[in-house]
Amino acid sequence: MKTNPLALLGGICGFVLVASAPVVIAIPQQVGAIGVLAGLPLEEYLREDKNWGAGVLVPGETNSEVAASEGSKRSVTQVERPISVLGQMAESLSISRAADGSLLQVDVSYSGGAGASRLVERLRQTAAAWAGKDGKVIDGSVFAYGLKVSVAQVKGSQTVMVRFVKVGG
Repeated sequence: MKTNPLALLGGICGFVLVASAPVVIAIPQQVGAIGVLAGLPLEEYLREDKNWGAGVLVPGETNSEVAASEGSKRSVTQVERPISVLGQMAESLSISRAADGSLLQVDVSYSGGAGASRLVERLRQTAAAWAGKDGKVIDGSVFAYGLKVSVAQVKGSQTVMVRFVKVGG
């Protein structure tokens, strides 16, 4: 009986793909995709009051990054990893904390490219939809869940920033 080499090769490739599927699925967790680590989109994570307290890390942030900036009145941690926020892939986060370690604000940076103004509009629309019927839009900022979400294009560049700030008590 002759074995068709192409059929044999196809069977081996199929086996390798099926056998490696769990590894391929696990890769985002291993490389630190922020949304996967949190189990929630960042905007959903930030809407929880408990996640703004001292000692609570934003997904993607490490203890060593926070500890390195202790001792000042305000610390800023840069997380340079891709993350999906408001349905768009961002490049990085800038996490600002008070001296006690509580979260002050989170800035999300996107590379808007030539379509930066369209990206700003899309992010504003998505933020308003995320806020739901109880949210308010005032001067382009969205207020919902005790947060102010601002979307703007950085002057003189194609960078788009989304800022999450806790408002009120």
